[in-house]
Amino acid sequence: MGAAAIGVALWRHLMRYNPKNPDWFNRDRFILSAGHACLWQYIHLHLSGYDAWTLNALKQYHNPEFGVRFSTLLIESISLPSSTQIAAGHPEIEFPGIELTTGLLGQGIANAVGLAIASKHLAATYNRPNFDIVNNKIWCFTGDGCLQEGVGQEALSVAGHLRLDNLIVIYDDNSVRLDPLHPISLLFRRIPSLWSLSMVISTSASRTIHRRKWQQWASMSLKSMMGR
Repeated sequence: MGAAAIGVALWRHLMRYNPKNPDWFNRDRFILSAGHACLWQYIHLHLSGYDAWTLNALKQYHNPEFGVRFSTLLIESISLPSSTQIAAGHPEIEFPGIELTTGLLGQGIANAVGLAIASKHLAATYNRPNFDIVNNKIWCFTGDGCLQEGVGQEALSVAGHLRLDNLIVIYDDNSVRLDPLHPISLLFRRIPSLWSLSMVISTSASRTIHRRKWQQWASMSLKSMMGR
């Protein structure tokens, strides 16, 4: 939960969404590439007012009966009761506020790039002068593991090449390393120069992100409480 301030900045100040209409077409998309931190996302969905994400739902986090009960409900086409386990051990796309299933390292970054490409294509197809139908942003939260995977680096390279100014990648530099001999600073040097890299070494991440005037194709490295 060291990244709590980052979540507050995103869900309270920056992202555009509607908890009462989670499928709003032009909503911002949030992708948790670091899927093992999904409880952090579930809590912010609860605090943001998503009806499905009740306190009882959070208490069922990582319940071993998750897969069995949910599969049964799908087969029987039964409406989801308040007691249904929706807080899986990694984000699952079937539930409100979860844009896609993540877990495999680097997969979330690649999917976020794909969503940003799709959004750009929709905007080019349907937007008209002074009348934007599609102008949302794609927010991707990632950690060390995803950045150390080739698919993540390759996806970032594609995003820089295509100049996807609707994609913002946030890296939580919490000093937890999968490979201590492979500094993340080296990985950031590989990010194409077409990216704007902003280093925020502060625990006041909420205020910092809120005040940030986003440049095009931005990536941020944030120090969470865990990395103090």
